[in-house]
Amino acid sequence: MDKKLLLLLSFFAVLYCIFSTPWVYRGLPYIYQEDEGHHLNRTLEMVKYGNWNPKYFRKPSLHFYLRVPVSSLAYLWLARKGEIKKVSQIRTRDPWGLAKYNYSVNREAFIVFNRWFGVFLAVLILFMTGWLFKEIEIKGLSFLAGLALFVTSVPLIKYSATVGADIVMAFFCIAAAVSTFSFFKNPTLLKASMLGALAGLSASSKYNGALILVLPILAVLLSRRRDKLLLWFLILFFSALFFILGSPFILVEYPKFLNDLGYEFWHYGKAGHIGHEASPGLSQAFFYLSWLKKEGGIIVFILALWGILSS
Repeated sequence: MDKKLLLLLSFFAVLYCIFSTPWVYRGLPYIYQEDEGHHLNRTLEMVKYGNWNPKYFRKPSLHFYLRVPVSSLAYLWLARKGEIKKVSQIRTRDPWGLAKYNYSVNREAFIVFNRWFGVFLAVLILFMTGWLFKEIEIKGLSFLAGLALFVTSVPLIKYSATVGADIVMAFFCIAAAVSTFSFFKNPTLLKASMLGALAGLSASSKYNGALILVLPILAVLLSRRRDKLLLWFLILFFSALFFILGSPFILVEYPKFLNDLGYEFWHYGKAGHIGHEASPGLSQAFFYLSWLKKEGGIIVFILALWGILSS
């Protein structure tokens, strides 16, 4: 990456961090999102009790594990300031809280550090996106407009500064996209293996991330190599391996894993999300287009619609 591009991306990264700051500190000391409170408290319980088995598989485990060092760093920060002396003082439970989890943070560093971790991943995504723009020869105003849309995207800013699986999955999916582009230019067995590993880590962050597997499979299909079956095998093998490495207790708690995964299929396929439901077919397509217009604004909506129709 040349120096001018690095400076430009660094400028947009600083802007992104500035825009994200109010979201990092929003609502404190209270947590208003169910998933955020649940995921933070589950991570803190891993730190508090040293139990690496989440006993929960509606989301895979990797994003919990990645947040454990961040939460540990927050603990050390608080210990240095004299605000906490033992990990046993970390409060994660409330008899009146939703699912008995704690939704009021007595030590804000735990949630602030984890939210900044999500922003950090978004900044890495920004740099990878900039590299992709350069490789596919997006230049000039189009390049700047793309970066400007990235750093002003309210949904991206909001969810990167939220303790959850989405930004972790997005990071590994974009990393897989970057690796796919690199593989397509120079298809090697090592790069195919790396593609599989990144796809597996995407799925181990959030099950939806498994869909990124389509990208390397198509890249192999369109590649110049003749040993396509070997490449597909490597991709699928390393995908499965790194999925399990990211969420190893799936093998220990397999019935629980199936129950929770089945719940997710029902949740997405039948129940839906409150406020995000529509009948299958055109009405659902129009519903998501209207959501895109609402969340991204008219300019993002037009560009997205243009991209869909162009493809």
